[in-house]
Amino acid sequence: MRMGWVIATVIAACLIAPAPSGAAPPPGPCAGQSAKHGRAAANLERRARILKARGRPTAARALRRRARWEARLARYYEEQARARGLPRGAAVTLSTLLRSQVLRRSFLTGFEQLTPENEMKMERLQPARGVFRFAEADRMVRFARRYCKRVRGHALVYGRQLPHWATDGSLTAGQLGFEMEWHVQRVVERYAGRVADWDVVNEAIDADGDYTQNVWYLALGKAYIERAFRTAHDADPTARLYYNDSGIELPDHPHTLAVRKMVADLRRRGVPIEGVGIQNHVSTSHHASEAQMARTIRGFTDLGVKVAITEMDVRLDTPGTPARKLDSQRLVYRSAARACRKNPSCTSFSTWGVGDGVSWLGPAAAGLLFDRGYRRKPAYRAVSRSLGSPETP
Repeated sequence: MRMGWVIATVIAACLIAPAPSGAAPPPGPCAGQSAKHGRAAANLERRARILKARGRPTAARALRRRARWEARLARYYEEQARARGLPRGAAVTLSTLLRSQVLRRSFLTGFEQLTPENEMKMERLQPARGVFRFAEADRMVRFARRYCKRVRGHALVYGRQLPHWATDGSLTAGQLGFEMEWHVQRVVERYAGRVADWDVVNEAIDADGDYTQNVWYLALGKAYIERAFRTAHDADPTARLYYNDSGIELPDHPHTLAVRKMVADLRRRGVPIEGVGIQNHVSTSHHASEAQMARTIRGFTDLGVKVAITEMDVRLDTPGTPARKLDSQRLVYRSAARACRKNPSCTSFSTWGVGDGVSWLGPAAAGLLFDRGYRRKPAYRAVSRSLGSPETP
């Protein structure tokens, strides 16, 4: 027993010790994160020894399991400080965070950025006109800040997942424009300083390059996009504001060209749009090559904006053995991550979910970086290495 106590003490001391001078800790609130979890591991181990000495071995084992988890978190944050890679992100829902410990732990040691999957959309934040319900979004932001994760706000103005009052035709165009701006202002102001990046407008252009005929466009015309960005900027001038869209990963596709034209026009008129989110929902048979993705990213960054991969998943739709399909998926993910890392204006890389069991595509599509049992797939390592991110076991 005494030898085990000595080993635990040494491990805790190593976890708490500051990083070597050649590996400076990350700036801001993350600087002490490794030491924080190292201290927690040491305290839990100390309490476990006391309980065991008092004849309570079951309780002692439970505390040691928690201590091992805290030690794992400490190693993750230590590696994160050393790696300094581009942030990996994932979309999650509050319900799965609360319900699944294995998902929560996979997220915490696998990603550096959180996107609320639905909790920041209008139907959830303002289900009744003028009645805001922030409880779910607040909990997600608190969770992210507790574990030093960045938050990507998604999405302020979207033509789908809207409350009934916004789509039932009861409001005039003037009223709808006011409500849109009021919603954006309230939400961005509430999370100012806590949400650094916002998908201000989501999916405003169709695959053929025309503007999507959503409720905002039908009432306000394309001017609603500019109004949304200006309102968001006024509410939090420090936030980075993105336009986010799907199907724009190919550089010469009409959809991509139309988005680029829209962004160029907004920039020319001084609209505070600072980035473009490329969702990148693809498959093993239909996807952009690394060279194509690099061209797409460069086409946007040449306009003076940042780019982020915001919602990637890769459906398995090619023939072959399971191992061959997973290797094809690995190559698709790797090409997108490499293209992002090579452009200094690409800011982050996110998937739309953590594990296949909770993917919007359904488990059979197997499109994410973790399988249904939250085991890391070959694509996870490929993305991490391409981005220079930590790979804590």
